[in-house]
Parts: sequence; C-alpha cells; structure tokens
Amino acid sequence: MNVTELISSGKLELYVAGSLPSDEMKEVADAIARHPEVAEEVNRIEAAMVALYASYAQPLSTEEMNNQVRAILRSESDHSLLPVTPPAKQARLISMSRFAVAAMVTGLVLSLALAGYLGMQYNRLRDEVAGIRGRQEQMVQENDKLKKESQILETRFNVMKDILTKRVELKFIPGNKFTSDNSFIVVYWHPPSQKLMVANAQLPDLPTNEQYQLWALLGNQQVDLGVFDTRNGQVPPEFMKNINAAQGFAVTVEPRGGSKTPTLSNICMMAKM
Repeated sequence: MNVTELISSGKLELYVAGSLPSDEMKEVADAIARHPEVAEEVNRIEAAMVALYASYAQPLSTEEMNNQVRAILRSESDHSLLPVTPPAKQARLISMSRFAVAAMVTGLVLSLALAGYLGMQYNRLRDEVAGIRGRQEQMVQENDKLKKESQILETRFNVMKDILTKRVELKFIPGNKFTSDNSFIVVYWHPPSQKLMVANAQLPDLPTNEQYQLWALLGNQQVDLGVFDTRNGQVPPEFMKNINAAQGFAVTVEPRGGSKTPTLSNICMMAKM
C-alpha cells in the first residue's frame, strides 16, 4: 500500500484511536517514521480529534479524577467480605487505579473524538454524493431536453427539404380586429407523411384567456388542427400536426382551449391552395 492509499484508507484514524491490530499498528508506525506526509496527516487527525472532543466535552481535572478514584476504593474497602488492604499495597492500588482510570478516560476521549471525526467525514461525503447526484440529474434533464429539441429540428428539416412538401403562406383578413397587414404565418405540409408544421410566423400576442386555433379547409368542412400561443409573435417550433387532406388553411382566435367549430367572426388569417 503506497502513501496515498494509506492516507485515504482510514487506517490512520484507527491508528490514532489505537484500534488497529498490533501488526498493522507497527506498519503504520514505520510509515510515519519513513514518510513525513504520513506523520503530518497523523498530526492533523490527532489535532482534529482533540478539537472535536474539546468542543463538547471537558476533561476531568486532577482533583476530580482523584475524587472518583477515592470513591471507587472507598466503596471497595467498605465491603465486609474483603480483607483490609495494607497501606503500602493500598498506595500501589491507588496508583494502579489512577493509571487505569486515566487510560479509560483517554480511550473514551479518543473513541468519542474518532466517532465525531468519522461522523464529520461521513456527513461531508454524503453531502458531496448528494451534490453529484443532483448535478447528474440536472445534466440528464438537460440532455433529454436537447435530444427532444434536436429531434424536432431534424423533423422540421426533413419536411422542409422534401420536394413534395407544400409551402403555404397565410395572410391577414382585412378588417379583422386581431391582425394587421404585416402579420403572416407560413406552414409546410408534406402530404405523403401527413405532417404539417409552422415554419415562421408574425402574429400579435393574445390575452391569456385567448388562443389562436389552426384549421384545415376541405370543401365545406373545417378540420381542427389545434390551438397555439405566440411568444413574442412567434409560434413555438414544437407545434406540428398531422393532416391527410386540405384545400387551404385558416386561423381564428378562440377562447383558451379552443372551439369545436371556428368562430367565423374571429377569422384573422387564411390561405387557399
């Protein structure tokens, strides 16, 4: 395992907490002696653990530690079944007990610090993963949108370039209250595939409660081809319909959602073939 792998493996955190097997503890110690960057990382981990623990836990003072040791020993000496401990042996016991308590407290500090440190690392990685997933989902959505737009443009191009496609320019109806003589709408109709699309337009935007509606004219019939809105006078490029027969086209202004039959008084654009 090289230095980079050792630093990213998590072993250094476990080494600081004393939780590695003895052979791995020795391997890490050797790596610290040989590689300054490993020693620097261990120092950083130790400082982070100490700072983390200090932020929410206060270590016991010497007086508090001694009081707890005396309480433990007093509780033990009061037990009627235990023999009286000689003073010299009791002194050694107190010394050993202090060492044991100090070791336990040190282990607790390191364990809490390690848990907090690893918790911070986990939360950081979790946030990074969530951010990556969010960006990935956004990229997928943008890619789907671009793919859809590309398909629309490809269809429009194929319709327009075909020699069998009919170009029809609808012009305004004099006297209507919606359009003027500079208004126009150009549709391309490809009878073999029955596809009809709006190639270009210049129409006034309507109030939100009204929409333009396109009709195919066939004898005395008017076939509904759907409603559309304008954006700054332009018809959205995704507006494409299918029609198998037509002798002309017309546009009316209808209530939002369209009408089953055209409102004749609201015809604003028309062309016959």
